[in-house]
Amino acid sequence: MVSHIEMTWKQQLKNSYSNIDDLLQFLKLDGTKFNIDKNSKFPFKVTQHFANQIEKKNWNDPLLKQILPIIDEKKKVLKYILDPLSESKANILPGMLQKYSSRVLLIVTKSCAIHCRYCFRKSFNYLANQINKKQWKIVFKYIKKNKEIYEIILSGGDPLMLNDEHIKYFIIEISKISHIKILRIHSRLPVVLPDRLTESLLYALHKFPYTIVLVIHANHANELSKSVIYKLIKYREGGLILLNQSVFLKGINDCQKILSDLSKKLFKAGVLPYYLHILDPVEGVSHFKESTKKAKKIIEIMRKSLPGYLVPRLCKELSGKSSKTILM
Repeated sequence: MVSHIEMTWKQQLKNSYSNIDDLLQFLKLDGTKFNIDKNSKFPFKVTQHFANQIEKKNWNDPLLKQILPIIDEKKKVLKYILDPLSESKANILPGMLQKYSSRVLLIVTKSCAIHCRYCFRKSFNYLANQINKKQWKIVFKYIKKNKEIYEIILSGGDPLMLNDEHIKYFIIEISKISHIKILRIHSRLPVVLPDRLTESLLYALHKFPYTIVLVIHANHANELSKSVIYKLIKYREGGLILLNQSVFLKGINDCQKILSDLSKKLFKAGVLPYYLHILDPVEGVSHFKESTKKAKKIIEIMRKSLPGYLVPRLCKELSGKSSKTILM
């Protein structure tokens, strides 16, 4: 039998948990004793690597809470809606969002390696944004015409779910647009499936002649295993700028010590804390909501105990605004 270490990242992906009972058995948890929703519209999915970081026999594990569907997701709460960021309005071309004048976001895939329960794109119209190369040419033509755009963001889903050749296609096409100087990639895979950060992927990324920023997504220090740290250091040494985004989540990281430990561990891996997001009011996520007042207080305490570069900017994304709203 092939060991976990010897598997390719694609093989590991195939071995992900898609059945809640299988995960609970692995974690030695009795599913009859918790408010689990096994019929959620938003499907359950988690990699074996991420599951390995979850403490067994602990319903309160902060990583488990991020991926376990519970009945509270069915609550209808005022102002928690399907598209709180009005991304449908920003979806001006199939495959592309433009929220801000200087950058565009490309929806290159609908797939993720893990389904985070607080996801703000649960109801995004991915079907209308699955496009072919002919349609991508229309997107690139639009970007070429609009010279105020200097940064392109690869998003999804998770862009690192694409194979290297597909990623190389985007890099080559983007490299042909002379006014694009920054390529940004937002991905959860470095944290939940670190073996995706291969030498061949790094080689493909180096086809882009300017700055590449890899923005990872970790909410808790327990997500940063030794293998995650090792891979991130390799990519930092390979010339990429590494940043982290977190979401402020009740019962998961709503604590000064937890967020400080995360920042320190990120820095050890060559990653700078970038943003701490106030939760987007998406339908079904209200149980993750913690007050902005508490978040501000935590950031204030962190500033007194940490160097400035380890304190993420507290921010909130508001529909229709020309940029993220920085709260602290």
